[in-house]
Parts: sequence; C-alpha cells; structure tokens
Amino acid sequence: MVILRLLAAAMVSLGLLACTNDQQQQPADTPNEQPATTGSAAVSAADTSAFASAPSMTLEEANITDIRLNLKQGNSFVYKATQTSNSLQDSTRAVTNSVYIYTMRVKSVRSDGSVEMGMRYDSIGVDIKLLNPSTNQVLMSSVYRSGDSSLRKNPQHAQFNSLLGEEATVIISPKGEIQEISGLSPMVNNLLKAAGPQTQRQPDESTKEKIQQQIEAAMFATVVGQQFVPYPQEKLDAKQSWVREQSTPIGQAFHVDSKTTYTIKDVKNVNGHKVGTIDAKFSGAIRLGTPPPGATTKLVLNRSKITGSSGAVLDLTTGMTVRKNNLVKMDVVATASDPEFGRSKSLAQVQETQFVIELIR
Repeated sequence: MVILRLLAAAMVSLGLLACTNDQQQQPADTPNEQPATTGSAAVSAADTSAFASAPSMTLEEANITDIRLNLKQGNSFVYKATQTSNSLQDSTRAVTNSVYIYTMRVKSVRSDGSVEMGMRYDSIGVDIKLLNPSTNQVLMSSVYRSGDSSLRKNPQHAQFNSLLGEEATVIISPKGEIQEISGLSPMVNNLLKAAGPQTQRQPDESTKEKIQQQIEAAMFATVVGQQFVPYPQEKLDAKQSWVREQSTPIGQAFHVDSKTTYTIKDVKNVNGHKVGTIDAKFSGAIRLGTPPPGATTKLVLNRSKITGSSGAVLDLTTGMTVRKNNLVKMDVVATASDPEFGRSKSLAQVQETQFVIELIR
C-alpha cells in the first residue's frame, strides 16, 4: 500500500532521533572504493581512543552557550552513512541495507552565516531482500555495488548510477537546518538517458520535476537531515539542553508531530576541539491530514506508535557531526475504505529503521 510505504519512508527522513546502539547490521560486502578528497575533520568517528582518554571538561570550562556552524570556504568532510531497515507489511518482510560514502565541501560562507555546501556521492552499496516472514524464504533479492563495473552499466540501477560523481548544492543555516537543495538536473538527465529506449516518449517537465523531488527527498534531504543535529535556537542555560518541536506533512495523507529534547551530557577536548556527547528524548504522534479534493478512499488510523532511542557525538567547535545514530520503531494499523463500492481493507506495517552517520575525515 502506497500510503504505508510513504509513511515508513518518512520516519527516516524526519531526522528526529539518534541512537547509541553500536550493534547495527551492516551489508555483507560494503563498498570499498574511497573518495580522493582529503577531509578537513579535526575529529573523526575513528578517534574513539582519543575521545575515550580525553578528560571531561566542567560546564564552566566548556562554556557552551551556543552551537552553530563555524566553517571556512574550502573545508571538506567525508561521511559514511549506513541505513538498515526491517519492515513487515501484510505477508511480506522487507530487509534493506544501504551504505553511502559521500563528500561535503564548503563552497562559500554567506554573510548571514549560512553555508553553501557541495555534496557528492562517491560510492553506494545496497542490498534488498523480500522474504516470507513465516519461512524466511527469499522471494526477491537485489544487490548493487558502485564498484562493480557491470552494475554501473546496467540501466536497472540507473537510480544509483545517475548520482555518482555529480555534485548537488545544499544550503545549511547556521543552526544546521536545510534551507535549499539545488543542482539536481544533471542527475535527472542521467537517469532519463539511462532509460533510453525504455522511455516511450520524452518526459514532460512535470515528470522531470517529480523525479527531481524524489531524488532530493530520498538521497539528499534524508541523508543531510540525518547528519545534522538540530541546534538550539536560543542561548543555552546551565541545564545545557534545548527543545525542538515540529509538524511534518507526509504527502497529503499524514502529519507527524514531534517533540525532541536534546541534552549535552559530556564535553571533552579532543585535538584542540570541544567535542560533546548529546542525548535526546523523543515523543511523536501520527495524525491524518486533509484528504485531497475528489478523494474517494476514506482512511481511518486505528493505531500508531513511534518510539526510538537517541545519542550523538558533535564537534562543538565546527558544528559538524562526528557520529550520529538513529533508531526508529514504527507500528501503524489503518483501515482504507471505499464507500462507493462498499469495500474496505485493513493495512498494517511494523518497521524498524536504523541510520548511522560517521565522519571518516
């Protein structure tokens, strides 16, 4: 059911939670190609021993009253994003493991403090399996590795191949919020070119715009939203905590209302940078949106539950994330009915998604 798939995907794109569980599942064969870019990170996710051995700072020593991006033109950062999703919908279980390595470079810092960043995917690896939940029989499987030259030429993987090596522009506010994403036209053109003879007619502008919106949401807004910790809007007090509330429309079918409380638990001096451990507590609810004009299907939300755990490591000197994990569990039961034909169907989906961001260099 499209409605439930849309909502499940939204749980990842919200970027609400981060978890400290280091037991995340990894694809069996993660991409091995590495970008040539030299990163500007003073602290990376690999600096676990340096972080563990560094002494904690007192609140007075740390003196953290504000968090914002503090970058310079030419800075570059290489990240690894790992996403694991396990969902059960009706009689099918879907398991997806994805690994992305991408580079973000600072193209300019604007007068208002916002940062114009170029974002480029250097490698992509994806495993997808559909299974019978009763027998664990594999019904369908798909594997993609950008390092495999044969797969790079396969038009069936154009959704990934069209992204590699192309740079999008992402404008981030001083408070770590996405303001604008642009420069996706070459990716759309690559995708359409790969379709070749399979495309019966030249896509109109409306179709191109929809493709661009899908790429923007799935591969840029989602990943960048996961990477950044929403910074406090006001100056921090002695409690070293802040609250962010938001209501996010998911298409026209749903709204997700959320409230997250972030707290700086520990600050250390690592390689001359203040590095903080941040915990977050999340509460959220799903509500129905206004049906679009002319809609004949009536949707009733019978049950919805979203839970998650949270934690992150943030370079407080630059504002860049060192490590950030998200674990979100969703349980939704809804009923879709068509009064005109007297038909109704119960829809149920349980999904657990983990998203881990690591600064490589």
